[in-house]
Amino acid sequence: MIPHAVPIDDHGNEIVPAYPSAPPLPPVVRVSVTTGEKSLPTPTGSYVIAGDLGGVINRAAVMRYLGERGWPPGLIDQCLLSMDKIPSRFFILDDSGSMNTNDGYKLVPGTQRGMASHVRCTRWDEMGTTVRFHSDLAKAAGCNAEFRFLNGPCVQYPRDIGEGDKLERTLSDSPGGGTPLCAAVRDVQRQIAAMAPALRASGRKAVLTIMTDGEASDGQLAQALQPLQGLPVWMVVRLSTDEDKVVKYWNSLDDELELELDVLDDVVSEAREISEKGNGWLRYCEPLHRLREWGLTAKEFDLLDEQLLTLEQTHKCICLIAGSELASALPQDYLQDFDGYCTAVKRLFAGIPKIHDVLTKRPSTWIDTANLKRRHGKPADCNIS
Repeated sequence: MIPHAVPIDDHGNEIVPAYPSAPPLPPVVRVSVTTGEKSLPTPTGSYVIAGDLGGVINRAAVMRYLGERGWPPGLIDQCLLSMDKIPSRFFILDDSGSMNTNDGYKLVPGTQRGMASHVRCTRWDEMGTTVRFHSDLAKAAGCNAEFRFLNGPCVQYPRDIGEGDKLERTLSDSPGGGTPLCAAVRDVQRQIAAMAPALRASGRKAVLTIMTDGEASDGQLAQALQPLQGLPVWMVVRLSTDEDKVVKYWNSLDDELELELDVLDDVVSEAREISEKGNGWLRYCEPLHRLREWGLTAKEFDLLDEQLLTLEQTHKCICLIAGSELASALPQDYLQDFDGYCTAVKRLFAGIPKIHDVLTKRPSTWIDTANLKRRHGKPADCNIS
């Protein structure tokens, strides 16, 4: 892990920004893959990541925020890493009238026998749940993040961190108006172009996440996006609809433009696509979906809905989810002893909080090792649930 500079006071102590009323980070239990014995991993790394473009990231607050939501150690590490590599984030949010359509879904915790479930809602409510998560994460981290509504206000963190009600008031109102995506993209493009020299000098980039359910109403979006080509930017499109016309529209832009672009559906649709590609060994769930919306730098996760991963890529994904310390206990000779590898994966993930499987709609562990063996080894009873 690359060390990061941190601010210090006159006595040589690290300055860690406070995060009001944040409870302690829940401990993560480590399970030995050979004996099954449980222990706690040793904390590593500093509590603060610093960056010239993004200011100081409150690592401890991010760990608490994500730990409270059951994120595994590896995804927390990947989120912190993305904050270091991507110091500025821009969210363009569609608040047009079509977002009132009642074909969205959101995860509601503990509604059925204490289990989470996905319930139907408007596209606007679905996006609101997503935006609140990213807004709270940005505030906890103290990172640069801009939330730009197409027909409403633009909220910038950390500048507007004391005016959080502005974002909540907008999300609580009913959406209405057109879809002026071109104008919003041009505004963001100008900001990224201004910071491009500093981003390139530090080997980093910005991320632009567009959350929408339609096409631009104010011109040709391909033309508005073209100036982003060549800039240090990663782009995510989070669709709030699965209408064929809209999906084809955005996929055609992905094919037409030379941009680093990831087009995401809702979490359920994305999980189905990943399973259809042969990667159903991963029980795709909300934490990983949120991280991809936020801007994830690990390419293997972007390939999940595009192709069947190789065993090497699969192993890397498993390690990235578990985290380097826990994953270090996995055997490295998985090509020679795949049965032993599956047993080790089973024991490892037994100590990581279960997730809500959006396809089976029940609590599950992250990895379906029976599926893993069907894809990469001999069929056998090596399932975990």
